[in-house]
Amino acid sequence: LQPDAETEKEYEVTLDKPVTHQFLIRLKHGVDIGAVGKRQHYKTKPVKIRKTGPKKVEIILTEGKNRQIRRMAGSVGFKVVKLKRFRIGSLKLGSLKKGQFRKLKPAEVKEILKEV
Repeated sequence: LQPDAETEKEYEVTLDKPVTHQFLIRLKHGVDIGAVGKRQHYKTKPVKIRKTGPKKVEIILTEGKNRQIRRMAGSVGFKVVKLKRFRIGSLKLGSLKKGQFRKLKPAEVKEILKEV
């Protein structure tokens, strides 16, 4: 999951107001989310984003700065109401509930090691 690996992380995001075309375009190309580490301004890498409902989007990131999706939405005037990560690389959350876990299958471990 190191930043250089650019592992995809996929999220379901519910926002406080209806998704606009401008919102999608701005996030797709990257936005300034303010200070990150020693930098005063940090522009996020482009993301894959698609509207899935009036106030919902799915976002695929290849980086993972602290509270990145919340900060990205905030930079264009939206607030995240609900955020759920459902995929990291080739691993999908599936039917696991909050606090649950499962052992990875050997094929999944092999797949993850290929992604690194």
